[in-house]
Amino acid sequence: MKIRHITLSLATAALLIVGAASSSIAADQKTMAGDMRDPFMQAEMQMHDAMMKAKDADPSRAWTLKMIEHHRGAIAMSKIVLQHDPDPEIRKMAEKTIAKQEKEIGEMQAWLKRHPR
Repeated sequence: MKIRHITLSLATAALLIVGAASSSIAADQKTMAGDMRDPFMQAEMQMHDAMMKAKDADPSRAWTLKMIEHHRGAIAMSKIVLQHDPDPEIRKMAEKTIAKQEKEIGEMQAWLKRHPR
């Protein structure tokens, strides 16, 4: 009788675990599907990956390389806004962001040329 009770308890626990895992997987898939509709997701992922790869032993160069990628991400997201958002105020801010970020990228690239490895 005890073995049957233990077997039933283990089977119940296993079903609860499988059910919880299935719910978690379904929630993850729903989140991923939502992310796939997010027009910024690809730009954000590319920015993150590029920033993680931007490395240098010199902290000043490392910071500069990472900030260039961060600014490129801001430009990419601003371009997405220009493609999808009709709001004139937001569009103006996006255009201003692109211009500022491009200028700063140029300044940082010039600094990197003046401070080679």
